Formats: sequence, structure tokens, C-alpha cells
Amino acid sequence: MPNHVTDSNNSYDLLTSINSLNFEDKSVLILGSGWMGKQYALALSEMNVKDVTIFSRTKQKAIELCSEFNYSPIFGNPVDSLSNVSKKDLTIVATSINSLIPMAKIAIESGQTNILIEKPGSLYHDKLLELEKISNKVRLRIA
Repeated sequence: MPNHVTDSNNSYDLLTSINSLNFEDKSVLILGSGWMGKQYALALSEMNVKDVTIFSRTKQKAIELCSEFNYSPIFGNPVDSLSNVSKKDLTIVATSINSLIPMAKIAIESGQTNILIEKPGSLYHDKLLELEKISNKVRLRIA
């Protein structure tokens, strides 16, 4: 039987020591430039992550958000835009709920392998099962 108290203590220790970790050499792709995307951009900035690319369907939103943090914008059609992005250490899907699963699929198809999907992931169980079928070679988590 797992010892949840020990697991919790280890997790707590890791969380409280996060400021001592160095994330400067990590690369992150944020899919979405709305409120949640901005919150992730802010958190990554505070963690000193320098290599961040933010995707938005809208050119203006991508450029505005990236200019706040000195990050790289990409915009337009997600299939075309993301196919040209190099593999990142982490991809964060922070789009509207209706776009979470489709954008996660595009991220997987474009070669991203470490993906965090903002909660709830989907309103429909079958959509999550569908995503699970194509995600067998990637690390996929829902926040």
C-alpha cells in the first residue's frame, strides 16, 4: 500500500524548493494567447524560462502577449504553424475548452512529446479516450 503521507511530503518539498531549480535552458510552447496562456507566460517568466513560443490564431494577440515577455510569437493556421516549430521540452495547451483536444492532437502530430492540457481537458469522456489512443508515445497530462 502506498504511503500517501510520504508521497505528499516529497511533493511538498519539491514544490517549496522550485525556486532553487534552474529552468533557463528549458523550451516551452504555449498554445493559446488568452487569459490562461498569459498566466502561463507570466509563470514561465518568473521561472526565468527564456525560450518560450506562444501560438495564437490571431497575429495581433500573439505579438502583443509575446512583447510583454520577450517571447517568440507564431500565429495563423495551427496545423501549418505548428509543423514548423522545433520540439520543445514542454507544450502547454491553454486554449478554450472546445479547442483543447484538437490542439493537443495537432501538437502530437507536429512532434511535441511532453504536453500539458489545461483542465478540464474535455467535457466529453469519449474525446479524452480518443486522445489517449493517439498519445501512446507522448507524455500527456491534464492540469
